[in-house]
Amino acid sequence: MAVTAATMIVWRMRLGLALRAALACGIVGAVTIFGPAPLRRLLAFSAFSYFTTISMILSDTVSVGDAVRGVWHVMWAVVFVLVSSVPCLWLIGPGRFTSAASAAIAVAVSGFVVALPERTHLLTKRIAFGQLVIVYVGTVIHGGQISFVKHPIRVASSTAAGALAAVAAMMIPFPRLAFFQIRKLSKGYCENGWKRIEAMVEGVGAKTKGEAVALMVEAKSLSTNATKLLQTIKSNMRGVIWERRQTCFDVEEKLEEMEVAMKGMEAALTSPSMVFGSVDEQLSNFLNNLKPKAILKLQQFKITVPPTSTTAPETKPSFSTPLPLNISPITPQILPTSFFLRCMEILLYDSTAGRNLVSDVEIGQRVNGEKATQLGDHGTKKTSWGILSNMLPTNQSLCFALKCSITLGLAVFLGLTYTKPNGYWSGLTVAISFATEKQAVFTVANARAQGTAIGSIYGVLCCFILKKYEYLWLLPLLPWVVFTSFLVHSRMYGQSGGIASALGALLVLGRKDYGVPSEFANARITEACIGLLCFLTVEIIFNPTRTATLAKTEFSTTLVALEDFIKRVILIPQKNLNHETSNFVSLIQHHKILRSHVSQLEKFIVEAGFEPNFWFTPFQGSCYEKLLKSLQKTLDILQIMLHEIKFLSLELNRSGLIVKELHDSLTEDMGIFSKKLGCSLKFMEKLSLIKSLKELQNKNQNQCLDMEMGKKGSNDGCKAFALLEEDVEKIVGSFCQHANEILSKAYSNDEVEGNLKGQMTLCLSSIGFCMECLMRETMVMEKEVLQVLKLENPSIHINLQELSTRVDAYCTK
Repeated sequence: MAVTAATMIVWRMRLGLALRAALACGIVGAVTIFGPAPLRRLLAFSAFSYFTTISMILSDTVSVGDAVRGVWHVMWAVVFVLVSSVPCLWLIGPGRFTSAASAAIAVAVSGFVVALPERTHLLTKRIAFGQLVIVYVGTVIHGGQISFVKHPIRVASSTAAGALAAVAAMMIPFPRLAFFQIRKLSKGYCENGWKRIEAMVEGVGAKTKGEAVALMVEAKSLSTNATKLLQTIKSNMRGVIWERRQTCFDVEEKLEEMEVAMKGMEAALTSPSMVFGSVDEQLSNFLNNLKPKAILKLQQFKITVPPTSTTAPETKPSFSTPLPLNISPITPQILPTSFFLRCMEILLYDSTAGRNLVSDVEIGQRVNGEKATQLGDHGTKKTSWGILSNMLPTNQSLCFALKCSITLGLAVFLGLTYTKPNGYWSGLTVAISFATEKQAVFTVANARAQGTAIGSIYGVLCCFILKKYEYLWLLPLLPWVVFTSFLVHSRMYGQSGGIASALGALLVLGRKDYGVPSEFANARITEACIGLLCFLTVEIIFNPTRTATLAKTEFSTTLVALEDFIKRVILIPQKNLNHETSNFVSLIQHHKILRSHVSQLEKFIVEAGFEPNFWFTPFQGSCYEKLLKSLQKTLDILQIMLHEIKFLSLELNRSGLIVKELHDSLTEDMGIFSKKLGCSLKFMEKLSLIKSLKELQNKNQNQCLDMEMGKKGSNDGCKAFALLEEDVEKIVGSFCQHANEILSKAYSNDEVEGNLKGQMTLCLSSIGFCMECLMRETMVMEKEVLQVLKLENPSIHINLQELSTRVDAYCTK
C-alpha cells in the first residue's frame, strides 16, 4: 500500500500535466483552425505553434512558474530572430533567396550566432533554430511572393501563440502552482518516510535474520519510491522562483537531509556486521520510544518561511532521555546499532552535515567577501575582468555553436534539395534534437525516428476513419497527446521519442490545407530521416568518443576525487577556530565536487546502456550500476562522517590536554584507514585506465628484465592493493580500543558528564561504523572492477598479485 500511495501521487501529477498538454494543443488547434480569418492569417505557421507548446510543456514545464519562465525564453528567441532576419531579408531581398544553398548558409550563420552564448537557455536556442529554419526555408519556397517584414512577424506570432497557449493551459481550470505541487509531493515523501522508519526500527529489533530481510526488502522498495519523489520535487523547484514564492525555499535541503539520515539507517540495517536478535529489552524500548517521535516529525512536516539574517538560529537538542548503557563500551558488534541511533538523532533534530556545516560555508563566504571589499580598486578591476571573461565564448560553446551551425545548414540544404515544398521538416527535426551535454545520439535518433513514424501513422489512420468529418480531426488528437505525455517518461522512447510522436500526429490532425495526409506523412518521415542522418553524422564527427569510454574515464576521475577527499577527512586539533572552519568548508566543497562526479557518472552509465556496441567491447552495464550504487552509498556515509568528525574535534578540544595522546592515536588510526583505502582506490584507478590486459602481457618480459636488474616499480608506499576482511577487523578494532580509552579518561560518572559521554559514544561509534562501511564498499568496488576486466578479457587468466605488479609497472612507465 505504501508503494502504491507514493506511486499514485506521481501518476496523478503526470496525468494532470498530460491533460493540460492536451488542453494547450486544443487551444492552438481551435484558434488556428476555427479562429477568425485575420487571426488565422497571422498565425500562418500553426505547425510551429504546436512545436513551441509541446517543447515547453513536455520537456521543460511542470507548473505556472515554469510556463512563465518558458515564455521569457521564447520571447528572447522571437526578438533575436526578428532583429536578425528582417534586416537580412531587406538587404538581400526575398526574391534572391531562390536556392537551397542560400537558405542553408543563412540558417548556418544565424544558428551559429544563436548557439554561441553559453548562458542562453537551451529552450531559447531550440525555438530560435526552428524559427530561423521556417523564415529562410519559407523564403526560398515562396520567393518574392512574401514580404520581408510580414513573413518573420507571422513566424514570431505563431511562436508566441504556442507559448501563450502553454501558459493558459497551466492556468485552466485552476493555476498549477509549483508551490502546491511541492507541498503535495513533500507530504507524500514524509508519509513514505515514516513507513520506512517503522520498517527499519522493526528490522533492528527483529529476532531472526529472516524477519529482518523481509523488513529490509520493504524499506528498500520504499526508498526507491522516495528517490522518485525527491527527483520530482527538484524538477518543480525551478518554477518557484518565477511564482515569487519563497515559502519553500529550503524544502529541498530539508528533505535531502532527511534522506541522508534514512540512507544511513538503511546502511546500518544492511551491514554484514549487524547481529540480529541481540537487541535487549532496554535498547528495544529506547528505539520504540524514538519511533513515534520520528514519525510525528515527518507527519507534522510543513513548508515554512526560511529564517532571515536577523532571526536567531534554532538550537538543535540531543536525546532528551538517557542513552542505553549497553552501547558502551564500543565494540565492532555494537557499531551498526549505534550508528542507527545516531542517524535517528540526525533525523529528529536536523543536525546533519548539510545544515550544521552550512553556517561554516556562510562564514567562509562572508570572510572572503570582507577580504574582497578591502581590495578596493584592485579588486574592482579583477571583478570587471571576471565579468568580461565570463562573456567571452569558451571552447565548449564554440564547439557547440559550430556543431549546430553545420548540422542545421546541412539538414536545410539536403531537405530543400530532396523536396522543396516540404523542405522545412529536415531542419525542424534537427532544431529540437540539440543538447548542450553529451547524449546517446543513436538512442535519441532512433527514438525520434520511431516517434515520428508512429505519430504520423496514427494521424493518417484517424484522417482515413474521419474522412467525411474533417472538422472532427482535432478530437482524436487530444487522447494521443495525453498518451505521448506518459511516453515521455518511458525508458524506450524517453523525451525525444515522446515529443516526436506527439508532433507527428499534431502536424497531420491539427492543421488544414496541406494536401493528402498520407503523402504529407510520407514526405515528412523522409525529411525527418534526412535531418536525423545529418544530426548523427555531425555528432559522431564532433564527439567520436563512445559514451562507454566516457563512463570509464569518469569512473577513474571519480576515484581520484574520492581518494583526495578521504585523505582530507582526518581529525584536526582545534588550535585556531578560523583555521578549522576553513578546513571543514574545504571538505564540504570537495564533497560537492565528488557528488557532481558521481552524478555525471550516473548519466554516462545510463546513456552507455542504450548505446549500440557495433564491433566494440560490450559495455558491462550491470557491473557499473553496482559500482554506482557503492559510490552513492559512499557519498551518504562520508557526509555523515564529516559531521561526526567535526563534532569529535570540537569535543576533544573542549576536554583539553588530558586526551591529547589518545587523540593522536585516533588520528593514527584514521591515517592508516585513509592510506589503506587510498591504495585500493589508486589500484582501481590504474585498472580503469588500462584498455586491455593484453597490454599487460606484452609488458611481462620488460617487467622480468627490470626485476633481474634489481629495479622495482613504485607502489606509492602501498604494500598491498586489495582490501581484506582482516584489514577491516584490525583497523576498526584498533579504533574501538582507542575510543574506549578516550571515554574512560575524559568523562566522569556524574549525570552531566554521563550524558556527554553517551553523545561521544554515539559519535565515536558512528565514525567507526563509517570507516567499516567505507572499507566494505571499497571491497565491493574492487570485486566489480575485477569482474569488468574478466568479462572484457575472458581468454586471459591472471591472479590478483600478478595483476597488481603488472598494473603498477605499466602505470609507472
